[in-house]
Amino acid sequence: MKTRTFRFISIAILCLNQAFCGLFLVPVHALNVMQPDKADNILANGDFDGDDILPWWLFVNTAGGAIADAVIDDGWCIITNITLAGEHVDWYVQFTQTFTAEQVDKLQSGETYVLTFDAFSEKNNRPCNLYLGLDDEPWTPYLAESFFINDQPGTFRFEFTVNTIFPAIKLSFNLGQDDAKVKYDNIRLEQKQPDIPARQQVIASSGTHFENSSGSLAFTLGEPITATLAQDDIILTQGLHQAEITVIPYFTGPNLNFEITAYPNPAYDFVILKTDRFEGLHYILYSLEGNVIQQSLLNTDYTEINFSALKPSVYLLNIIEGDKILKTFKIIKK
Repeated sequence: MKTRTFRFISIAILCLNQAFCGLFLVPVHALNVMQPDKADNILANGDFDGDDILPWWLFVNTAGGAIADAVIDDGWCIITNITLAGEHVDWYVQFTQTFTAEQVDKLQSGETYVLTFDAFSEKNNRPCNLYLGLDDEPWTPYLAESFFINDQPGTFRFEFTVNTIFPAIKLSFNLGQDDAKVKYDNIRLEQKQPDIPARQQVIASSGTHFENSSGSLAFTLGEPITATLAQDDIILTQGLHQAEITVIPYFTGPNLNFEITAYPNPAYDFVILKTDRFEGLHYILYSLEGNVIQQSLLNTDYTEINFSALKPSVYLLNIIEGDKILKTFKIIKK
């Protein structure tokens, strides 16, 4: 009789698990249902869906010997036919949007904003300087960054705080240091939303609590097994009690004398790099095949790397100073 009772309880628990836990097949594109609406973009025509680049425009310093064209092709704005007969000066070729009064009014003093865009070039390590700020002397920036564009599409993200509202503002990608053509898409400027911490929660199907002089036991029924598996564009999730996973360094150089961490892992939309020192450091994100996905300089103690456009896979994130790899993280993208 005891054996039969045990078998009955085991079958009941298994049925409850399958009934209340279940298997959920979730397309990867459905994981990002909270993406901001296009109306949140302060910039105009950042996706280049039409045939015209306006209100973007191309400044070329022909007096300095520079030549360049801007064209739209398959949703990308391409800065092409760049000729630098004289000096290679970054501002000799500028892909620019000048803010209207309405766009300026959307900026608020004391608020933080995020600029993101996709870009790639016809060659690796193509230099580009970014300027966002006062459109007049003394050319005071909200954001001024130097970065490199590679021959594979990458997503770039820069964060800044507005401390004063300038009467005239422009955003410029300064390209006069190299003659390699560059493609841009999905250029967005948005106010940063407050971070909402993620919490693990579950509504259990059943459970109870036992206690005696020897100790206590509490349990729930419905999720004795949990797992998450990903393949191509499908994610299979079983159960809701998903465990916390901490990023584990894949490689640490022998001369690293300061702390640098990366989280969360697995990642969905972003990974944060937190470091005690960022001067002179940059990161490069690779696929397992060795392709460069994106790279940028570290400009704050906290650097957010956009993973939202990447397919589920494993990626390697190198932290580099000069030509030395200081640390490598293995990141799982869900």
